[in-house]
Amino acid sequence: MVAGITGKYCAGKDAASRILEGLGFVEIDEDGVGHRALDEKKDAIVAAFGLSVKAPDGNIDRSKLGSIVFSGTKDLRMLEGIVHPWMVSETAQHIKSLSDQNVVINAAVLFRMGLHTLCDIVLIVKAPLITRILRGLRRDSRGVLHVISRMKFQPSADIHGHSLKKSGIPVDIYTVRNGRGKKRLAGRVSRILDLYGISGR
Repeated sequence: MVAGITGKYCAGKDAASRILEGLGFVEIDEDGVGHRALDEKKDAIVAAFGLSVKAPDGNIDRSKLGSIVFSGTKDLRMLEGIVHPWMVSETAQHIKSLSDQNVVINAAVLFRMGLHTLCDIVLIVKAPLITRILRGLRRDSRGVLHVISRMKFQPSADIHGHSLKKSGIPVDIYTVRNGRGKKRLAGRVSRILDLYGISGR
């Protein structure tokens, strides 16, 4: 099985992914894949955004690049157009190499990247806004403006027209509420996996 996990900033995607890992799933963390993509596509990124995003060691300065792309939708879309195709290809190859294992793809923009087409099921993790803000403040230690900025530029998980695999087979999509602790989240995830013969209880 290939499961996708997505959701808004600090909704609990990582917590849900850890639950699946505890059940034997192998995680593909798209944040990590994205970091590798910056290295693989650094020449194209510098060509698009200028030498200011290039660090002294020749790699991409993620902080400077982030200050550009998270200040306007156009720049963010430009970066995604450069790195997302490589990330999707890399993820597909990784899944193929793990054909005898269950896999979980942890991706904030799973639908927009088209990664749902690689999945059998998708879990959309949701949490109350105030809970997400408090989690963001604790996790990132960057202040309220940083949290609001991150939320502003992460779109909703739009599933309209995005519910089929490449083969045309429907992807099973579930909403998982995560506002009352990891134990309840684990119970909700386990009940979904029980439907597919993967028991966490």
